[in-house]
Amino acid sequence: MGLDNGESSLELVKYLLMGNTSAALSAVNRAAWGGTDLRQLHKQTTELLRGVMHLQWGSEGAVDLSEDVTGQLKELLGNLPPWRIVRGLKIWGEVNMRYDAPSTLPLELAVVEICEDTAPPAAQSAPAAPPARAAAPAQPSRAPSSPTPAQRRAPDAARPAAGTQGQPSGQRRPAPDPAPISELGTKWLAAVKVLGRHKGKKYNLGALLRDCKANAVSLEGNTLVLGFSNKANLERMQEEMEDPGSRRQVSEAVTESFGATYEFRLTMANGGGATANTAKTAQQSSLVRTALGMGARVLEEIEE
Repeated sequence: MGLDNGESSLELVKYLLMGNTSAALSAVNRAAWGGTDLRQLHKQTTELLRGVMHLQWGSEGAVDLSEDVTGQLKELLGNLPPWRIVRGLKIWGEVNMRYDAPSTLPLELAVVEICEDTAPPAAQSAPAAPPARAAAPAQPSRAPSSPTPAQRRAPDAARPAAGTQGQPSGQRRPAPDPAPISELGTKWLAAVKVLGRHKGKKYNLGALLRDCKANAVSLEGNTLVLGFSNKANLERMQEEMEDPGSRRQVSEAVTESFGATYEFRLTMANGGGATANTAKTAQQSSLVRTALGMGARVLEEIEE
């Protein structure tokens, strides 16, 4: 079997069968970032899982794989319970990739379900003969999965994130910072890259957060302080952070990149602005927003 991008599929199969959730999720996203067709990744992974099943029950003649791939799959068999192979193939095979713009989300949900389900089926005896339909484990009931990173949309970076008040109308890419980027800044850029594929309630989250330069991000205790260069982007991000879904997406991306969970404070890079945890300010009222859209300026805010 000719496997384009076969290394990605083979790597993913190994992580799935070993139950390594984090590594399997990373493998799916690396393949997506590298431009791999997700439908093709799903198909190739299904074929490899099928190959493992045949090798487990001695039906090697039904496997159309190269000797190198077959050898690597055989190395996995000694450490795998047979029920995991069948269950993994069944769950992965049920993933529906028939969408115009495939998302990583269906594959990510299948990864979590396969890797996190470590209990063997109740009263399931180990298969002693070549595959038989009766030996397949019962389909586990699917409880509603906890929310995972939102479905990746088609790139919408062409939509301007910056405001029109004295700012360029097109999407502005930040120029490299003249000063060396700190470890904190490097982690922040990684989180922004992930959020570039996520849309909040109204705006693309990565497009808004690219306005926070790497050297304008700092830590104050357990709070991540985000300094914005553009006030319009700050206000839009404050609005997004008030939406539970948008806030969760940002928190998950930051946790993945930083390895820890933080609160957030949004501010202007020169020290102005407000936190994302405060209530709506006067600028977020429809009346004031209308005035701002007509060219008005806020001279002073008084917090009560």
